[in-house]
Amino acid sequence: MSQNWWSPMWNRIWGVLVVLTVLCGAVPSDDQPVPDADTPNPVEPTGADKKFELKFKFTRDQIERYEVAYEMEMNSTYNEAKEKVRNQSETRRSYKVSDVSPEGIGSLELSIDWVRMVAEFDNGEKPSKPIEFQSDDRTKHPSKFLHILATVGKPTATIRFSPQGKVLEVVSIQPGQVQRNSEGEAPGVYTSQENYLIPLPEQPVAIDEVWKEQFDIIVRDSTQALKRVTLQRSYRLKDVSEGLATIEFRTTILTPVRDPAISGQLIYRETAGKVVFDLERGRIVSRDSAIERTVVGPFGPNSAMHAVIKYREKLLTDDKAASAEPTEAAASTKQ
Repeated sequence: MSQNWWSPMWNRIWGVLVVLTVLCGAVPSDDQPVPDADTPNPVEPTGADKKFELKFKFTRDQIERYEVAYEMEMNSTYNEAKEKVRNQSETRRSYKVSDVSPEGIGSLELSIDWVRMVAEFDNGEKPSKPIEFQSDDRTKHPSKFLHILATVGKPTATIRFSPQGKVLEVVSIQPGQVQRNSEGEAPGVYTSQENYLIPLPEQPVAIDEVWKEQFDIIVRDSTQALKRVTLQRSYRLKDVSEGLATIEFRTTILTPVRDPAISGQLIYRETAGKVVFDLERGRIVSRDSAIERTVVGPFGPNSAMHAVIKYREKLLTDDKAASAEPTEAAASTKQ
């Protein structure tokens, strides 16, 4: 089977690997009543009635560094032919707060500090040699991914975020960061709907309260016409323990989709997972998500796709963050 029918999806998948941010904001849930400040002797809420304020806290020159691991396996069939694609990436990314307003709005310089990606393609005809990219190893810079080097080791954008994680303004974008792929979309940070931060509710919330965000993406139907699809991500405060809030999230597709070609492009969008958030320091500690989905007919009759995707992000400790070297697992790939 020719690889041509796969190439559009191949481009999209690689566009997901180096995820930074999305230019969209939260749609908070309905405001909850709070006690009037003039009410005498207010009763302190306890248990399920207790509300927690969730907000990012920015300080000038603050730097936060994260490690991100991404794994994807996609099995596709078309008539009797079968293809398998496996992608793995390890990324170290960071943000530096260059300015903070009196209202707590932070100007964040977003950077990718180090990245390694490995892709394997198998169509059953002959073993394929993995394609490997590693930003700090000149012997692992295949031409197909040289554009990624432009995003490594320098701020790719400066974006102003509200304390609720909402994008207020794109202050600057470095030259060369916005490019168009073969489908007319800008790859990487500006098309991904995975938020660099997460949207937080405007008002304090209690355990089990929910807030939501909606955003649109552009896809192509089976005739290659552009279509807009609306997605919604719901967040729920599951638990608070020792100053850490556990937030569950799930993404659903609101636009009715009857075209399998569109479903194939959305196969990695319906994410679900959890975020651990430090209430006192106002920052994300970790984020996990996973997807396992099957789509029938994405390339026409007698075709199918099955995807298994895992995403793991964690805040580096101060010791690891100060080190210029990748972590042990990442460094071992250089052997």
